[in-house]
Amino acid sequence: MATLYLSWDNSAISGNPNVISQRVSWRRKSIGGAYFTTGMSPSNDMSPATNGASHTTVVVNQVFEYKVEAICTEGGPISNLNGNQEGIIFQCNIMPEFTPGANNILVELDVSATDIIKARIKLYKAFDDSLQDNLVVTASAGTISHDFTGLAVGTPYYVTIDYIALVNGVEVSVTDQDGSPCGNNEDGDYAATTTGIPLCTTYQIQPSGSVTVEYERCDTGSPEGFTSSGTEVRCMRTGSLNITGGAAEIIEVGPCE
Repeated sequence: MATLYLSWDNSAISGNPNVISQRVSWRRKSIGGAYFTTGMSPSNDMSPATNGASHTTVVVNQVFEYKVEAICTEGGPISNLNGNQEGIIFQCNIMPEFTPGANNILVELDVSATDIIKARIKLYKAFDDSLQDNLVVTASAGTISHDFTGLAVGTPYYVTIDYIALVNGVEVSVTDQDGSPCGNNEDGDYAATTTGIPLCTTYQIQPSGSVTVEYERCDTGSPEGFTSSGTEVRCMRTGSLNITGGAAEIIEVGPCE
């Protein structure tokens, strides 16, 4: 459970002798039906002077609808002039399920018990935090899923997920609430590694003068580089070698040991 605070303008009833109290009611928007008055602090019915209250039994990642009413000696209840209002408390408690392949990672999110309608998923390569993909995926039958393809073999990746819900007719997200999405490079629950053993080769590099050598490490896929004018022998992911600043003779020694 979480707590959501709501406030309202009570100037229209302040000092009105016909108003004896106020009542804040709630219901889950996607379900509709009857309103409930429990779980509010202060508890119902509230003083006419009250202009704010906390709903202490909010279920996270669900949109709740609220109405504030004046209870009168005659007539009423009378609803607040700006009508019903909605709110949500996001929480990063939906752990992604990963199904990695050699060149792909399928990401699945179970949002069936929530009011989340879509999510922005960003895929990063873990070793240099380079963004690989960025897209918004709409929920279908309680699931958000996407298969990221074209990935490197045996390489660690991670995702960030910005969940989105419709509140008062406007799309709001985890980032709107917390300033950042769910997941990061340090959170293992948001990480996955493609399967397979990467193809790696040992090269002998014989430069004519000083050159800059860039490549990807065999074990991690992370980028490395150096500047040298002498012979170097390095193991690297096949096809990742890039030489700038001069010429060099490249000799393929064989598979990495």
